Amino acid sequence: MEFDDQKAIEFILAQLPADVAERYDEDMIQYFLDTLFDFYEDNGMLDIDFADDDIEECEARERAQTIDGLTKILAKDKFYEFLPDDIALLVDAETAYEYTLDN
Repeated sequence: MEFDDQKAIEFILAQLPADVAERYDEDMIQYFLDTLFDFYEDNGMLDIDFADDDIEECEARERAQTIDGLTKILAKDKFYEFLPDDIALLVDAETAYEYTLDN
């Protein structure tokens, strides 16, 4: 299955706790996705080669780098306001959507 922005947005909003989801609309989630994929591209994370590394360790390290990086980027960018505590939830929801594409 191919990544579909609209389906990803709907999935992410459905995955978030209700109090978090009510802070974000579809345009904000689209902006988050664009920023996320720009971050992945800028940091060479689109073509991951785990080589001989432990996959779970690499995924945990990538998650931490992504959350930290996006928190900094979105804090500087005043286009939309994303609460720092929500960034991990958004990243995890987007990752969960990607896993649905593999099945």
